[in-house]
Amino acid sequence: MKIIVLISFFMFNFVFAKGFELNYQKETAFAFFETSILTFAFLAHNNKTTLNSTTVDSLNSNSINYLDKKFAIFSFDKDLADISDLFLIGISSSPFLFFISNDFRKNKKLLIPILFAETVALNTGINFIVKNMVSRKRPYAYEIEKNYKKRTSPDATRSFYSGHSSLAFASATFSTAMFFEYFPNSKWKIPVASSLFSSALIIASLRVLSGEHFLSDVSFGALMGVSSSLFVLMSHKKKDFNFSFFPLNNGGLFSFNYIF
Repeated sequence: MKIIVLISFFMFNFVFAKGFELNYQKETAFAFFETSILTFAFLAHNNKTTLNSTTVDSLNSNSINYLDKKFAIFSFDKDLADISDLFLIGISSSPFLFFISNDFRKNKKLLIPILFAETVALNTGINFIVKNMVSRKRPYAYEIEKNYKKRTSPDATRSFYSGHSSLAFASATFSTAMFFEYFPNSKWKIPVASSLFSSALIIASLRVLSGEHFLSDVSFGALMGVSSSLFVLMSHKKKDFNFSFFPLNNGGLFSFNYIF
C-alpha cells in the first residue's frame, strides 16, 4: 500500500500539474464514442445465455491456474458480496464530496460530474464487453453443493474481469487526482490517497472472498479502472491534448487524433 501511495503522490503531482478543462468538441466525441460502446455492451450483456446443470457439474477446478485456484473461494457468500456493494457505493460517491467546497459549487460545478460520468461510462462499457467475450466462470460456479439456480445464471459466466474492482480503482484514481490538483498544498494528500486506494483494495478482496471473482479478475480490474480514469483525465489536461472528431474519407464514421 505504501508503494501505491508513493506512486500516486508523484504521478498526480507531475501528470496533473496543469489542471483540467472541458471542451465542447471533445465532450461531444466522448459522448458519441461512449454511447456506442455502452449500447453494444448492454445488448451483449442482456443476450447472455445461461449454463445448464450438466455443464456446471462437469467443471473441474484443476483447470484453473495455480494462483487463482490457491486464493479462490468456491462458494458464494452473499453477506460479503453485499458489503462490497456498500463499499463501492461509498467510493464511487467520493468525487462528489468536492462540492462541499464553495469554489467547486460556483466555478467547477460541471467539471467533476462530466469527467466522472465519462470515466464510469468508458470503464463500464469496456468491462461489459470483455465479460461477455471471455465468459469466464465465476468461482462459485465450481461449488460442490447443488446450488443450480446461482451456478447456472447468466452472471455465473461473467467473472473476468471484476467490474467492482475496476470501478473502485477508477473512482480512487479520479478522486485522488482531483484532490492533488485542486488542493496541492494540503497536508491531507497522502491520507486521502491512502484511504481511497485502501477502500478499493478492500472491495477487490471482498470480491474474491465472496466467491465472485478470482485473483486475476480483480487484479486486471484494478488495472483497467486506473487506466480508464487516467485516460479520461489526461484527455482533459489543459493545452497538452488535442482531440479531433471527423468523418473519414474511406467511409468510416469517426477518428481520434491524440497529441500529447
